[in-house]
Amino acid sequence: MAALRDAFSRHHALQCGYCTPGMLVTARDIVLRLGEVLPGTIREELSGNLCRCTGYVGLVEAIEEVSKGRTPQPATTILAVKVAADARVARPVSLPVHASPAGLPQRSAAQGGIVQPEQRKGWSRIEQHLEIGVPPDQVWQKLKDIRDVSKCLPGAEITEVDGSAISGRMNVALGPMKVAFSGDGSVLFDETARSGRMTGRGGDSGSGSSAEGEVEWRVAPAENNGDAASQILVVLSWRLSGRLAQFNRGGLVQDVIQRLAAMFAANLETSIKGGPVTAEIKSLGVFDLLCAVISARWRRWRGK
Repeated sequence: MAALRDAFSRHHALQCGYCTPGMLVTARDIVLRLGEVLPGTIREELSGNLCRCTGYVGLVEAIEEVSKGRTPQPATTILAVKVAADARVARPVSLPVHASPAGLPQRSAAQGGIVQPEQRKGWSRIEQHLEIGVPPDQVWQKLKDIRDVSKCLPGAEITEVDGSAISGRMNVALGPMKVAFSGDGSVLFDETARSGRMTGRGGDSGSGSSAEGEVEWRVAPAENNGDAASQILVVLSWRLSGRLAQFNRGGLVQDVIQRLAAMFAANLETSIKGGPVTAEIKSLGVFDLLCAVISARWRRWRGK
């Protein structure tokens, strides 16, 4: 940070100072996460931080200078989440950075597998364990109906399925700003391993933001309940650009994803058992989620 502050001053990367704290925090993240980085990547990473004084030229030059010769710093932990189906908040557990859910196949990039974070600059990655009180065979059959299972995730909808090709949308309300991502992707299933992989990309014309992501999952018997309950092992990777690029970063975003995972797990179990899904195809209000996350964190800090 000291090097960035010095470089910001020398390159005249600040004028009114209003955006400077956020720019410095973001710049530090860029340098630590990506190491030496090119100007085009810096501009894309900064696209979620607005400045109306500098034109970004000095900002880009300062960050590029500080990044010279640096290597990416690996994250110390990645997140594994165990979610009880009736829980409202996921419980995180720290794992070593290269750990993966037991039994989830790890393939190389050439084989179409998920590439490790240090190989995919600008991508974020989370691992999760979701526990469902339903036998694995029933969970697997449900997950193969990708259009129906999308209704269990608030704000999501699969609009078209043609073999392995899919189209869909995700509606997000950010206060007064409403974002509607629409895009295409593909989904593949491995019946023998009870695993699947979905990739996709899309954009929102209103905000000029774009997103691409991958999710790989495997259904296995729950550790303590045998075949009476299931564990869904998930690896999620994503990359955002445009005005929403700042949501690539931050522990609070991971908390929001945990909470979405808890809602998805609860809805999935309810749907399999024939009950009504409470979050079917309606907009996801991020501020409501953040309030719930902050409340959950407060309870956790107080030991409740």
